[in-house]
Amino acid sequence: MDVTFKIGTLDLASKLSTYKVMWEVSYQKIITTLDNVEHPFSAPKRAIVDFSLLPLDDDLASSVYDALAEQTQTVIFTDPYTASDLVRTMRLTSNLEASFGLKSVNGKRYYKGGELQMRAN
Repeated sequence: MDVTFKIGTLDLASKLSTYKVMWEVSYQKIITTLDNVEHPFSAPKRAIVDFSLLPLDDDLASSVYDALAEQTQTVIFTDPYTASDLVRTMRLTSNLEASFGLKSVNGKRYYKGGELQMRAN
């Protein structure tokens, strides 16, 4: 299966090392019917994307870091369950500084590795 994975304008599908999509279901409230039975009422499912990247050159690593450092990003990804491409506004929930090294002498970041997680808003 071909995977689509874009963060903003950066197409990272060819740079993926690992890729996993999960769906989180949360229950906002419980509705009690007239027969006194409680029924949980779920909110819409929220996408969670875990991924790691292959080694990146300094230019691409700096671009990926800048894109992930934004408060929210528009992410296009493939849902492996339906094989369809989805567009979601997501935020990074993992430690960005642990995956990307400090700026080097040339002013660019480098990718150290590790798994990153993005969660839909």
